[in-house]
Amino acid sequence: MEAGVDDAYLVRRAQEGYLDAYAELVDRYSGLAYRVALRVVGNHHDAEDVAQEALVAAWQQLPVEVKPVLPGTVPVLEWFAEERGHEGATHSPHD
Repeated sequence: MEAGVDDAYLVRRAQEGYLDAYAELVDRYSGLAYRVALRVVGNHHDAEDVAQEALVAAWQQLPVEVKPVLPGTVPVLEWFAEERGHEGATHSPHD
């Protein structure tokens, strides 16, 4: 993908099934997803999991969304991170 392509175009292409467009969105937003998740959960391992879960959730939302979803993923990330924090309090990592 070209570096100058905007997010809205990439989202439309991903909605049409072009995995390379979604991969570009992941490249652009995975760092942000990780940083938000790390801020909420406080550790590297869980932050990676939360960020990945949020990006997968964004992928699953693509067929029904009409506007770019990844810039609005921060609330989703925070929700996943908070859920992970609650799970961590009651489950061991090997459950």
